[in-house]
Amino acid sequence: MNRIRAAVIGTGKIAGLLDRPQKTKKANSYAQAFFNAVDIDLVAVCDKDLGVLSKFANQWKIEAAYTKVTDLLNMERFDVISLCTPTETHFRIIRQILKHENSPKVLLCEKPICLEKEHLEELVELSAATNTQIFVNHIYRFQYVLNQVKDILRNRLKDIISVKTEYYGGFINNGVHAIDTLRMLLGGEFKVVSSQVGQKGRKNDVCMDAKLKCSNTPRATLNLVSFDETFYQLYEMEIRLIDGRIRILDFANMAIVEEVCKNKVGEKELKIKKVFDQNPEKSSLLCMIENVVSSFKKGNKKNLNQIGIEEAVKTMNVLWSIKEKG
Repeated sequence: MNRIRAAVIGTGKIAGLLDRPQKTKKANSYAQAFFNAVDIDLVAVCDKDLGVLSKFANQWKIEAAYTKVTDLLNMERFDVISLCTPTETHFRIIRQILKHENSPKVLLCEKPICLEKEHLEELVELSAATNTQIFVNHIYRFQYVLNQVKDILRNRLKDIISVKTEYYGGFINNGVHAIDTLRMLLGGEFKVVSSQVGQKGRKNDVCMDAKLKCSNTPRATLNLVSFDETFYQLYEMEIRLIDGRIRILDFANMAIVEEVCKNKVGEKELKIKKVFDQNPEKSSLLCMIENVVSSFKKGNKKNLNQIGIEEAVKTMNVLWSIKEKG
């Protein structure tokens, strides 16, 4: 098959502005992931800031550089477009892309997909009317450690007695990771029990604390707790079961699995059974891009569907319910 042609809109950190072309399996930007994945090329870029655009295009050796999305779309129908602009621009740009005759086959959007429920409803309708598939970069879905934890919990959900998740830096932009990760690990339907404004967030994005219930974990209350990043950034989770505990640490780069054991006097204690570290093979973002390539070459979208717009809708609905309850 022909090589897959990709474009990036927005040239910040996640796009690859701070990276350089090099062979690595630890790619943490789109440009780096495109550079390291097989059978896909980053061939065009767009940013309204000409200075940043020129810098990005030069360092990634991209000849087709545009300051207007319309000009980019008029160039050709790309196989893949990655949208890496600020969240408040997502709805407008996605809408523009979907309405263009050259809308791509795959649109990768940074999380969260948009800020308003009615905007998301419109995007779902527009996507259904086009041949463009939208995937949202809920990158933790491809995190090696979390997938190991998911496998452990697969037949243990009813044994969970509590879950505590701590996050930082604004509810919509970072709390979305916490909610989507909970949905990934636990499945089922979520109900908001209570919510309130939490610790200091970021501009126009307060933190929220909440208590949730999940249909798959009837014993457990799920506690979402914000942390003030003035001290430091923190994203971790503790899952307590009837006979053990799983601690997910260091932005899901490590998980410690503990089990109940009796000490010499018959008291129950927790002892470490297993430790999972981050994937030694490749980064989560590179895994996602490789799955995009596989969807073109083999038609296999199973892994990508977990970050499809349908899943994004479910995650965002939980977020909006928490905000409304608070």
